[in-house]
Amino acid sequence: MHDAAKDIDFLLSRRTSKNVPTRRNRVDRLAKQSVLIAAVPISISAFMFFRLIRKRTSSPKLIFHSLTVGQAFPKGRSEEFIEFYQSKRFPFNYRSDEVLIELKGDKIPPKLGIATTRSIPFYLLVKCASWRQFVNFSILLMQSLSMILKHENLARQSIKSLIQIELELPLWRAITQPNFFVTTQSCMQNLPISFYLSHVKSQRLMLWYSTNNRAPLRVGEEFSPHLNAGELESFVDLHLIWNQEELAWLNLNGITKARVVGSIVFRPPILVPNRSRKYDIVYFDVTAIPRNDIFMSEEMLTTNLTILADCLETLKRETGASIRAYIKPKREHTAIHSKAYIDLRSQLVNSGIIQMINFDSNLYEIIASSRVVLAAPFTSPANISLEMGIPAAYFCSLARDYQLGQELNGVPILTHDFELMAFIRDSLVQ
Repeated sequence: MHDAAKDIDFLLSRRTSKNVPTRRNRVDRLAKQSVLIAAVPISISAFMFFRLIRKRTSSPKLIFHSLTVGQAFPKGRSEEFIEFYQSKRFPFNYRSDEVLIELKGDKIPPKLGIATTRSIPFYLLVKCASWRQFVNFSILLMQSLSMILKHENLARQSIKSLIQIELELPLWRAITQPNFFVTTQSCMQNLPISFYLSHVKSQRLMLWYSTNNRAPLRVGEEFSPHLNAGELESFVDLHLIWNQEELAWLNLNGITKARVVGSIVFRPPILVPNRSRKYDIVYFDVTAIPRNDIFMSEEMLTTNLTILADCLETLKRETGASIRAYIKPKREHTAIHSKAYIDLRSQLVNSGIIQMINFDSNLYEIIASSRVVLAAPFTSPANISLEMGIPAAYFCSLARDYQLGQELNGVPILTHDFELMAFIRDSLVQ
């Protein structure tokens, strides 16, 4: 159990809370020890009960960590996701019955034809473990608990983190490991526990599904790595990314094990535009939040919309032609988003200046049917347009405080209304 002790020490030391008073530390420690001890018989009893009533299945060869229901199954169907991960671009090509997907967020749709779970340990112990593996897990669980209870950082960890470590450390020693673990950059600051364990032999991959991971430098600011580069280099075997620009950026941050595979949006790609283009212009927005101290500020994103609307009205007056302009939100708005921005967007839609496309529509299908694509910087649709050969640009008003340059990965960066007007006019006459 020497390796297990090292793993526990690493996991309990890498993320600790600030110093707390000694008395409170002692109380927290006793409380968390009690919860961890109680969790063992409860967990074993629950796993055993469900193991008795569930039919055993084979262990997955590919496990996806922490996808959202909206990412994997936005329409409640799995066919597109299966076709996506089975693509020759990726180093795994397993049947759907050899895959397990951990999902978070919305209700999981029924009858997907692929295994899904809210909890990987629960699924594997209840559905995949043999009785021999289950007994081995139970013994290892007791050993892990003993080491965790003695650790000096116990009181500095959340109960959730402690229970995850308590269950997953023995889990991956007791049962059959998959060939691949896959996560996304949404977990870059805190990788799944399985990625950190020294005895796990599976290949650990990270899918970078978005291209707006970087914030541009302010004027006068010098570059400094801001990713969790040490862990991403040490505990991820391969990063799968969109393009050479992303590759150079990861290298600059100290991440070297990366491969360019093209666009990653959990759908099979469309690389050829449609002959019939039903959208003249589509603006892929990022719904603002009420903050002005960040690059994607409420002020900038609201100004973007206002300038775009003015340009569309001017072009209509100049040409006398009807321009089919649309806006496609990145996701459904919630209470955290800017009311001013949402109200402005609704006003433009209600006035007929622009039309709305559902937030969960297929990016490839929309872009393939577009003549011109505009995107908030530096979001993914512009790069998909580049793959299809469709004119695209980033529009970024109020950019005077940032070092943006003139283009990124071949996509022009427009910062003024006259640049936007010229780009739309020139692209529509092509």
